[in-house]
Amino acid sequence: MPALLVAVDGSSETEQVVATAVAFSAGRDLVIFHARADGAAPRGPAIPEEQADEADAVVSAAAASARGHGAGTVSTRVDRVIAGQEARAILDAAADVHADAVVMGHRGAGALVGLVVGSVAYKVLHLSQIPVLIAR
Repeated sequence: MPALLVAVDGSSETEQVVATAVAFSAGRDLVIFHARADGAAPRGPAIPEEQADEADAVVSAAAASARGHGAGTVSTRVDRVIAGQEARAILDAAADVHADAVVMGHRGAGALVGLVVGSVAYKVLHLSQIPVLIAR
């Protein structure tokens, strides 16, 4: 069964990302995915380690929202990744679940952090071999 990988980060955009994914799901399974960042990015500011229960809460809330919007089959996945490797984690997860598209937000890290570290959405868009839908 085809699937959509729905990458969420717990930001204020998460609800819009989930609603967009459900609207475009067309019978596909939804896999709610969160990359749990740990440590400092190779370049840029240190990022505090996200606790497992915080990451689980992010995907659980997003899954509940998806079901509330009428989604059919919804599963969740959290991967622990080194900060700065979130884009690669999203693409690896999409490949693992045989997703035919990725839905994600673009909350923006701010101009300075974006220049130093780069946007996760930007990296996913440029590295992905499958369609990527950016919900705003």
